[in-house]
Amino acid sequence: MKRRIKFFTSVASLTLAMFLAMTGVWAAATRQVAITGTLTFSSSNVSATIKVYQSTAASTFGLPSSNVEQVGTDLEFSITGNQDGRDVTLSPALNDTTTKYTFIVMVQGGFPAGSSSKIDIDLTAPTLPSGGAGWLTLTHSGSATAPTAPVASGTTAADITINGNAAYYYTFTYTADPTKAPQSSGNLSFNCKVTLSRVNAAQ
Repeated sequence: MKRRIKFFTSVASLTLAMFLAMTGVWAAATRQVAITGTLTFSSSNVSATIKVYQSTAASTFGLPSSNVEQVGTDLEFSITGNQDGRDVTLSPALNDTTTKYTFIVMVQGGFPAGSSSKIDIDLTAPTLPSGGAGWLTLTHSGSATAPTAPVASGTTAADITINGNAAYYYTFTYTADPTKAPQSSGNLSFNCKVTLSRVNAAQ
């Protein structure tokens, strides 16, 4: 009887040890990657307000909205006249659970309603960071009314000219596939450049 109890105790101990070992392997296999993004703004003879939103929520479309989970706070600043080198740094972290990262750039014209001045928005869209091929995708879209769901990869976020007091949104979403991502990808980086210029100004 004593041997049987000892036998069952040994089996239980071995099973627990195997479970803990499997748990440890699973935890070590969790994929994660840090991405550093830089938004660079420059302008020529422009009056505008820029807002930058970032989110890891499942749905970010319709921003700004109180029911959308945002990472940090929305960033806002004004551009008046000529300005070069205004940068905004974004630092999303993706893992097996958080697989999406979206940032939205809103340009709000600062000219009076009815002004003949317009704003030309030239956008150099970000590309996939080096090291992200095969498991990281980028989709994006533009809208004159509100942030919209990004369109398929390979399309171009067209440059646009808006009225002097109008608003325009660019939406970008990075999506990671944790089943294909490497165990450790280090730090990836991307850059997005937005250039604003005044056109059709009244003389």
